[in-house]
Amino acid sequence: MSQRIFLGWDQPCLPEVVRWLWQRREDGGAWDLSNLLLVTPGSRAQRRLLELLANQADGCVLIPPRVVTVGALPQVLYDADSPVAAPTRALLAWVKVLQEADRTVLAAVAHYLPADDQFAEWLALARDLSQLHSELASHALCFDDAYERITNDPDGRDAPRWAALCRLQQAYESALAAQGFVEVNESRRRAVAAQTCHFDFEIVLIATVELPRITRLMLEQVHVRVTALIHAPDAEADGFDALGALVVEHWSDRPLEVPADCVRVVDRPRDQALEVIRVIGDAQADHGPKIDVPLAATHAPDEVTIGLGDESLSGMIKRTLELAGGAAHAPVGRPLRLSPPAVLLDVTARYADSGRFDDLARLLRHPDVDHYMRASLNEQDAMLGIEDWLSLLDEYLTDHLQARPAQVWLGEARRAAQIKAVHDAANALYPQGATSHVATAPSEWADGIAGLLTRVYSDRSLRHDEPGDSATIIGLESVVQVLDELSELADNQPQVTFPQAVTLVLSRLDALADTPVQPTTSGPGDMAPIELLGWLELALDDAPALIMTGMNEGHVPRAAAGSALLPERTRRLIGLSDSRARFARDAYWMTTILQSRAHVTLIAGRRGPEDDPLVPSRLLLAGAGEQQIDMVQQFYGDDRGPAQPAITLLTPGGQSRFNMVLPAPPVEPITGLPVTAFRDYISCPYRFYLRHVRRLQVLDDASVEMDGAAFGTLAHGALDAFGKSDLAHSNDATQIDSFLADRLHQLVRQQFGGEPSAVIAIQEHQLRRRLAAFARFQAKLVDEGWRIVRDRIEGSIKTPIQIDAEPFTISGRIDRIDVHDTHGYRIMDYKTADQAKSPNQTHRTGRGGDLQWVDLQLPLYDTLARSVGVAGDITLGYLQLPREVDAVTYDVAEWSTDEIAEAVSLAHKIIRDIRAGRFWPPGDPSKYDDGLSELCMDTCTDRQRAILAAGAAP
Repeated sequence: MSQRIFLGWDQPCLPEVVRWLWQRREDGGAWDLSNLLLVTPGSRAQRRLLELLANQADGCVLIPPRVVTVGALPQVLYDADSPVAAPTRALLAWVKVLQEADRTVLAAVAHYLPADDQFAEWLALARDLSQLHSELASHALCFDDAYERITNDPDGRDAPRWAALCRLQQAYESALAAQGFVEVNESRRRAVAAQTCHFDFEIVLIATVELPRITRLMLEQVHVRVTALIHAPDAEADGFDALGALVVEHWSDRPLEVPADCVRVVDRPRDQALEVIRVIGDAQADHGPKIDVPLAATHAPDEVTIGLGDESLSGMIKRTLELAGGAAHAPVGRPLRLSPPAVLLDVTARYADSGRFDDLARLLRHPDVDHYMRASLNEQDAMLGIEDWLSLLDEYLTDHLQARPAQVWLGEARRAAQIKAVHDAANALYPQGATSHVATAPSEWADGIAGLLTRVYSDRSLRHDEPGDSATIIGLESVVQVLDELSELADNQPQVTFPQAVTLVLSRLDALADTPVQPTTSGPGDMAPIELLGWLELALDDAPALIMTGMNEGHVPRAAAGSALLPERTRRLIGLSDSRARFARDAYWMTTILQSRAHVTLIAGRRGPEDDPLVPSRLLLAGAGEQQIDMVQQFYGDDRGPAQPAITLLTPGGQSRFNMVLPAPPVEPITGLPVTAFRDYISCPYRFYLRHVRRLQVLDDASVEMDGAAFGTLAHGALDAFGKSDLAHSNDATQIDSFLADRLHQLVRQQFGGEPSAVIAIQEHQLRRRLAAFARFQAKLVDEGWRIVRDRIEGSIKTPIQIDAEPFTISGRIDRIDVHDTHGYRIMDYKTADQAKSPNQTHRTGRGGDLQWVDLQLPLYDTLARSVGVAGDITLGYLQLPREVDAVTYDVAEWSTDEIAEAVSLAHKIIRDIRAGRFWPPGDPSKYDDGLSELCMDTCTDRQRAILAAGAAP
């Protein structure tokens, strides 16, 4: 027995529901609603209804009703005749059926079939079929029913696919039955077929305009009163069926009159957020703290709701509100998949699956792993001096570019021991067999995953009232819920590895859509927040003022998720809800919103976040013909209306606080420098200070190949060994080439391990070609009478020089010094840049007579060489080893004695400046990313003003 009650739509729905329930109360007694089952469309309406009931009671004893959502209603209307499979068990049954199915059957269902070991892909396919099965079941259909309707279609092209789906469903149900379980949707179908649905109390359906057919059939069997409370006047009775669900034809075909003054059209997402501020400025009352724009006093913040047609606008709108002095509350929060425990499981699974250093780095960067690592490194490891394992790992990866740990840890012994200790501590986090790709039953991994989380979180003190802890607690509780499902599975499930088991857990978390991690509130703590709600929640929101954003097609109505198994035509053939039904629902909701709100603003954007063109929502174009024309002109027309005044979200201060940090005097006086450091000072004294006084350096674990410096270092290593070998004076190019190739190979293995990556192997080959060209050039030099001074190969030279009667040490490593009986000495600096640059190009800038020194390396090499006994004529230059191997040559620096003396004099001046602490002002921005650009404000729009302001700051 059912009845319909029309509440009208002059007021929001839920307050009218509470008023109706209050009117049924018996005078003088408690407000006893315990004999009612109230059904709401969603969980937020469920919570809000209970709040309004408590407010209405106002001192009267309230015995609350039971409140459930439409999705949960079937579970209270029947008793299952067999144990119902938990979602994880059901999903794994699909996986098992798919993996064991005949390939010809699968090929009819999916164009792409995963390989046997691609568990994540099998899981995704299983999830697709599970969702398809559930949607059909909600309409009281199975695959056999769909197949029958499709075969009756003259087209019939989808019949083979649905025949295959029928076979898979039979196998799926048999697989669950063999375990003693029944799938939840099949259990409901059985109850309807057996007419065993029942309930003992009155059921009240509250604005449930979308009722799944299986739920309708169950309600028709219960022998209690079912009352449908409808948010519409009696005049709209033809638009609803006996249970209050929409009559699609009625709402999809009628005009929807949207007042033109409700609609605002702006260009970009940022403009939508700013338009929200403008509307609030026109709509907010003088209640408490005000948003920092002019207000027109009509509504308090908690009487305003912002609707999110496009939920990707949420972050931008929240930030804009906060900058304007307001506050926003997003009750949906973050999904469980982004909770700290879920993210931890994700990164542990990635590392267990790949064994790669970059995935290890992601694991160690998880904030909750830090405490575990500090506790895990034992006393012996502590004696190794491990303090910052992330920097240690970055240094190791930068130096050795290993994709995965090898049998032997590379590099200096102490650091190799440190990185091994960090690696072993991280691996100890895992359950046995997790990192060795052992496959076992999913239930076996439940305890292992729980143990992993215990090792990380057992020593943590977590509190629900701490915002940061709340997300962790909810995440842990949800993971434990899924692990309980896993632990109950029998051993005859598909065998999975640890990463695959984690993938299963995370997939299950994705399905827990009604369990948010943490509602988020931005803005001042004393500010009443403005609610941000998605489109599907707005129909039962009771705030009198609504600002709806994202009123564009594809968002409102929301585009259906694409499915190759259920295209729109197939949905209509089978009898599922289609785009017309979605439009009817949204048209009804828009009608109730416009009718029941005192203030409604609808904001549409012309362009999306990627600057993609948008179109207006069909709801805005559903009016009569003339209204449609006006709306199209408003959206696409050139007349954008009067220019809106700019909104200042941040009032400029009188003084910028983003000043550069002035250099402080060095703690220890600088008494020496390598010759290469003078280039840094000439380029930018401030960068010199950051790099050589404060010792700042950039560490990066993202490199997968040798950079120019590492490439050059490897070449220097091979050439250094050659210069010290017995072949140094040989003119046999073949022997020189063979020696260099062997030495290069050894150096690559020492630096990058026995199995270097393919990229390193390619770079080794490239360098091998350059060294082969060098061998030919070197043999020619010997024939010309040049000899390597072997005791000066890559020798470090330190020379004190007197500056103002105080010593200052300059140092350097000269790659090579050659001598000739006739031509004297020449200094060679090996250069491996792809495109060769002459010494003059690298050391001087300018034209004609206005040449300025920018690098002093080679001129100071002259000073260093003479300090160790190299006398007479000395030629300076580069031995170029560029990408074009035919261009290997000795490139002479054509500088006069006076020019070299000028460079040395500049070095003396720089030393005096350094002694005096002159590291300011900065030079021009760097032409390449040296990791210091932010500190030096290279991209600041008014950099010179920032530099002057920093220098003038007290």
